[in-house]
Order: sequence, then structure tokens, then C-alpha cells
Amino acid sequence: MSLDPRKKLVRDCYDAVADAWGEGNRQRIRQYPADAARERAWYERFAGSLPPHARVLDLGCGNGEPYLVDLIARGHRAVGVDLSHEQLRRARAGCPTAPLVEADMAQVAFCDGAFDGIWSLHAIWNLPRQEHAPLFARARRWLADGGVALLTMAALRPEAFVDGPGLFTDLLGVPTFYDAQTLDAALTCVRDAGFTIVDVDAPPRGDPLDGVLFVLARAR
Repeated sequence: MSLDPRKKLVRDCYDAVADAWGEGNRQRIRQYPADAARERAWYERFAGSLPPHARVLDLGCGNGEPYLVDLIARGHRAVGVDLSHEQLRRARAGCPTAPLVEADMAQVAFCDGAFDGIWSLHAIWNLPRQEHAPLFARARRWLADGGVALLTMAALRPEAFVDGPGLFTDLLGVPTFYDAQTLDAALTCVRDAGFTIVDVDAPPRGDPLDGVLFVLARAR
């Protein structure tokens, strides 16, 4: 199956910026400590909801830093999925014991009930929004009943939403692709997939993370 041109753009982007991306993340943490602390707090809530030695799927794991590395350090059995060959090559160096799958997260397949937790940070928005609901439905099947998921998406206010082709933009000067739904539509997709939403963080207008939606959910 040929790769959607939008996804090819994303893959090629993350391959091209593989080294700069790692340093950029570290620089972002130093430059915006409050944002980094918020992200870390959501991760800790997710990690704190996992049973010991949990089976965890990191969708869009990138180079593995810092969260895939941390999940393994905590004794969890973590699996990473990413579309970028270069990002995964770096993840293999940092997480040599973790199974890593080079694949489109919207197409990858796992057995029903294979995981206790699913973590996806800053990756779902690189999929066309029409693929979000099917992804969540498949993710629900991959989770054991009661399993926990932390999902981040881009969410737009209704007045800002345009039913168009998504956003063709750049990352570190390299062309890439993002897509988003309204907040209500995004949350509906999660609920309809078979999740109970535990908590949501949709930062207010003017916040540096305005438009970034954090959703903590459980498989019901």
C-alpha cells in the first residue's frame, strides 16, 4: 500500500530533523519550563495509573526520549511505534531492549487486549483528522478492559475550524503536515471508541499550549 503523501511529508520531515529534533526538545524544556512541567505532570498521571510491569504502547515514540526511556526504566514492557526510520534508529540506541515498529500508527496491528496502557504524545495531529476516530477504536481494542490511555491532539475552537485539507506547515524549517478537529469533535471520537474520559486539559486562549489537548481516558 502506498503511503499517503501527507504522511510521507511527515515521515520525511522527522527523518530530516532527527538530530535537531532531539536537541530542540531539550532546548524547549529549558526555555519553557512551565510547559515542560505540565507535560511531565500528565505523563506522571498516566504512569501512575499503570500496574507494575505493565505492557505499554508508545504511539509516535520518536527517538524514545524521554518517555519511552522512562517507561522502560520503571520496569514496564514498552513497545514503540513510529513512522520515521531515523527517529527509530535513535530510539533503538537508547532503548535496545524495547520492541520498536516502523509503521504508520493508523495501519499498525496488535492483538486485542495486548496492552495495559497507551501513550501518544504530539503525534496524532500528524494524521489526517478523518483517521483519528478509527485509530481510537483500534487503540481501544488493543487495551485490556480498564486500561489507561493518554492522548494528545490539536483542538480548534469552532470559529477557527475550517473543513479543509489540514495544515501544511514546517518543523524546524522542513515541510510537514498537521490536522485538527474542534474540541468537542475530538472528545466525541475518544468516547465513541469505547473510552471513559477521566480528565482533559484544553489550555485557554493565549496560553503557550493553546490548541494542545491532553486527554486521560480509560477503556470501558
